[in-house]
Amino acid sequence: MKITTKKTIEEQVEITLPAYYKSKTGYFHYKIYSEENCLCVYENEIGIKHASLPFNIESVPSTKEEFLEGYIRALSNISNKLI
Repeated sequence: MKITTKKTIEEQVEITLPAYYKSKTGYFHYKIYSEENCLCVYENEIGIKHASLPFNIESVPSTKEEFLEGYIRALSNISNKLI
């Protein structure tokens, strides 16, 4: 007999705001700016998400410069779609 179980791990992470993270693939960039929210940037989307999101998907630390590169790229992609 086989039984499938699901385990949940809860941990606290201490960060200094603002904190920058990116997905392992490098497509998503996050700027955590409060205990509740982060700015999430994707190739053609910019939105506010819950601050825990980068940790739930195993993101890696990033820099402000990497975040800004992703942000500018997303803005450019969005503006090109509007034209």
